Amino acid sequence: MFERFTEKARRVIFFARYEASAFGSREITPEHLLLGFLRENASTANKYFRSPTADESMRSKLMEQLPRGEKIPTSVDIPLNQDARRVLAHAIESSDQLGHKDVAPVHLLIGLLRLEKSLAASVLREHDVTVEMLSETFKQAEPPVKSEPVVSPAPSIIRDACRDLTALAADGALLPLIGRERELQTIMQVLGRRSGNNPVLIGEPGVGKTAIVEGLAQRIADHRAPEFLHEKRLLALTPERFGAFPGNRRQFEPRFSAFIDEIAEQSDIILFIDGLFEPVDPKASPFSAELGRLLAALSFSQCIVTGTKAGYEAAVMRDPVIERHFRAIPIAPPDEADTIQILAQLKKEFEQYHGIVYETTAIEAAVRASVQFMSRFPSPGKAVDVLDEAGARAKLRAERQKPGDVSLIVTGADIETLVAEMTGQSVEAIRQRLGKK
Repeated sequence: MFERFTEKARRVIFFARYEASAFGSREITPEHLLLGFLRENASTANKYFRSPTADESMRSKLMEQLPRGEKIPTSVDIPLNQDARRVLAHAIESSDQLGHKDVAPVHLLIGLLRLEKSLAASVLREHDVTVEMLSETFKQAEPPVKSEPVVSPAPSIIRDACRDLTALAADGALLPLIGRERELQTIMQVLGRRSGNNPVLIGEPGVGKTAIVEGLAQRIADHRAPEFLHEKRLLALTPERFGAFPGNRRQFEPRFSAFIDEIAEQSDIILFIDGLFEPVDPKASPFSAELGRLLAALSFSQCIVTGTKAGYEAAVMRDPVIERHFRAIPIAPPDEADTIQILAQLKKEFEQYHGIVYETTAIEAAVRASVQFMSRFPSPGKAVDVLDEAGARAKLRAERQKPGDVSLIVTGADIETLVAEMTGQSVEAIRQRLGKK
């Protein structure tokens, strides 16, 4: 329904949802839409009104007459009521009649006036706002309203606080994703839903949730994703750039508010928040504490988040509405064959970093030894850790040797020795168990 709505028109509805929440209304009414218009167009509304104080007067009248109940959390889904939906339908019709491609905020005003018996229409008429006057004002505007241009580069808060994964993928800066076809298809399927279209990847740290999201970014960049994702930008939120750590609320709050406003303006964004649902105190996690405002901003954008099963269940227990906004997708560790392929892809990165070389036997040993002797940690994360530490170990060892020494090569035996030290097992026991495989 909102495909033709400009970003400003979408923001009117976004603010209307905020107003309904503040008034304790379970539905968005035409009056909330008018309040949303006044909030979104605070600096330009007077070009549609004859009096410079009309917007303030309208807001005061609505505030006096609208029923007020207990404030509803913004995480609660607040739908448009039947009259508000009629307003939107009238707005679309008005746009067509005026020969405009898109639906702008002024079309919403016309839609409100056409719902003649509503309080919103009455308040507008009291201030001499008519359909004819709005239509004439629109015809005289230069230039006529068309599609609002896409802003590039991204607004400053988004640019500062996020990594554009689709841009990185287009530049070839992301590692290729091995396997995970089923998980990718499920994520794209959820993103294509009409509601509840925010995937949450549930799994223990180290199972590869972030790698799967980066794999999705690569598919979008390569146009190998479904068509409805082709124009999307997948942005990874970096909490540290908000000052998002305990005791830093003063720095976090204004930046987060500005971020929310910018996200609400851009429907082409899919926001990725790693670790949103973790089993931690919400007070120590600002993004968890502000989940309601984030969900409200996602009315016209989408989100992919990750978390553990315990963290997600705790969040749902605190606020059951989360289940309506997010679709949980379990992410299991990859099997041994896929984990070996993943490490084979990562091998070059670690070789360049450490200045060493890994034999093929080292990759296989890192996977098999970590699976059998480090069961408390999931794959592929634990195998990657073993590979990384083995590289660091070889680099340090090489500093004590002559140039060209074979210590710059990491073998399967080196991996077995390292795992033995890390787990307290004997090298003989590890080799015996691996030999039985």
